[in-house]
Amino acid sequence: MQLAGLGFKATSGGGFHARWQASNELAQIRLRVVGGLLAACVLSALHLWGGLGPFDKPLPWVLAYVLGSVVWWGVVKLRLAPLKARLLAASLLEQGMFAGVLANTGEQGAFLLGVPIFTSLGHGLRFGPGMAIFNSIVSASFMAVAFHASPYWSSMPGLSLGMCLAVMSVPVYGTLLNRRLQAQHREAEQRAAAWESASKTDPLTGLANRVALMEALERVHGTQRVSDRVCALFYVDLDGFKAVNDQAGHAAGDEVLTQVAQALRDAVRADDVVARLGGDEFAILTRGLAHAEGAQAVADKVLHALRQIRVAGHAHLRVGGSIGACLLPDADITSAREAVRVADELMLAIKREGKGAVRIKANTSSVQPQRTMPG
Repeated sequence: MQLAGLGFKATSGGGFHARWQASNELAQIRLRVVGGLLAACVLSALHLWGGLGPFDKPLPWVLAYVLGSVVWWGVVKLRLAPLKARLLAASLLEQGMFAGVLANTGEQGAFLLGVPIFTSLGHGLRFGPGMAIFNSIVSASFMAVAFHASPYWSSMPGLSLGMCLAVMSVPVYGTLLNRRLQAQHREAEQRAAAWESASKTDPLTGLANRVALMEALERVHGTQRVSDRVCALFYVDLDGFKAVNDQAGHAAGDEVLTQVAQALRDAVRADDVVARLGGDEFAILTRGLAHAEGAQAVADKVLHALRQIRVAGHAHLRVGGSIGACLLPDADITSAREAVRVADELMLAIKREGKGAVRIKANTSSVQPQRTMPG
């Protein structure tokens, strides 16, 4: 059976869509049992009170409905029939039971008149609009037969017709509205995620920006003290970039920055954080290094990658990099902001001494000698 686009369809293997799972069937059965017991309690109380007349006729039907739901629980748990057959049979039995109540109890059964609407709506919310449509058609058909067979209901054709129309329309409308609201909610979440991503991304290079880097550093600072793995923060400032802008133009400068971004990505692992802090300044946060010495190897690889960058039409122009780095955890570094400051100062010291080199701060948590590599 297939109602295209409404979520009620059988796959080529004979099963239903993945959301039609036994857990949803059991949840539906629990609702039936609880609802049936509540209805039985209310009917018993009304019958004992007697102010509205006897309610002895619908009570056995309601108890039979609860008993049938318990039996059906076993059918679902034991997987005694395919999922498709169970869902369709449950709908037919349930709606047939309500129709029987209305046909045989007359005025007393009016107490349960709205139940088919809620059961059809419940099927639709759990199993898709197609199931809501199927239940609504079955329920309205059974109720029409019951109203015709009952002297009480046949004496009120307007009310009977209105109930049949309500049973057919309300569950379908409710299910489709719920689907629409869910779709709008997902769209809103996707837009929010896109805005958040944009707010943490450098628009030129596509790298993380300073905000994203600081968030990553905060996470590292919060967890690294309980780990024996080494992290490193590299502050990278390009050498020779001003000449590119002055002689080749800002468009060429933007192209170089894009090449630098790709070079830095290629020089580190996919789960490391590469960020553009602004202008020609970049940062790299590597996580989970096996040894502190690995930071020097990463810095060497970054410098080599930067030296390979060329400026189109200006063969004499070259870029390089000066890198300051600090290892984490470090007893002297108490915050993410402090880590950036330390790495920046080390980079500036390299700039003053001649550029094109690396300086790594000695790690006072697991002592590491300071190393400088000439460019």
